[in-house]
Amino acid sequence: MVERKRMQITEIHKRMVRYVFLNIELLLNDRIHEINEYDVQSFMFLSFRRQLNNTDFSAEREKNGKVDCVLYEKTMPRIFYEIKTYFKINEELNRLDFDHDIDKIKNRLEEYKNACGYIFIAGMGKKFKGDVLNKFDFISKKLTDESKKWVTYELEGNISIKLRPSIKETKGQSYILTWEVKLIKK
Repeated sequence: MVERKRMQITEIHKRMVRYVFLNIELLLNDRIHEINEYDVQSFMFLSFRRQLNNTDFSAEREKNGKVDCVLYEKTMPRIFYEIKTYFKINEELNRLDFDHDIDKIKNRLEEYKNACGYIFIAGMGKKFKGDVLNKFDFISKKLTDESKKWVTYELEGNISIKLRPSIKETKGQSYILTWEVKLIKK
């Protein structure tokens, strides 16, 4: 039962990433480049609404500014999402931003032991090239390797978590990259 539910969640995640990617590509083809996190989030919610209709799952923004999106099974949080976007000219990959968002997911996973979390990154493909990736091994690895192995990621304060490459879409003007976040058992 648990494995079947996990496969269902994986398929929902995969379809959502594809849906967001295709809609972003349509905007970019129409020369709309000022895409922000709320645009991406709205595409996520539209995808989830279509997929989760007539199921025990629902998607909502978590109250009190904790994480960007939560999938609930009935009333229990099951999946937490943090979204980062890099479409605007002045937006650049920033380690502190990642650490902050990964830390938010880590905190939610500590509270809800049976949930999982994802970091969701969307941006112009050109933002993920060159020297900027030197600070982001996990992004560089995802772009060049199809491995699904968990890697350790160090947050500020010597806090370690695990990241596992998940779904990616890179065959267009934009890139969407996702990683599952997992706590390291103590």
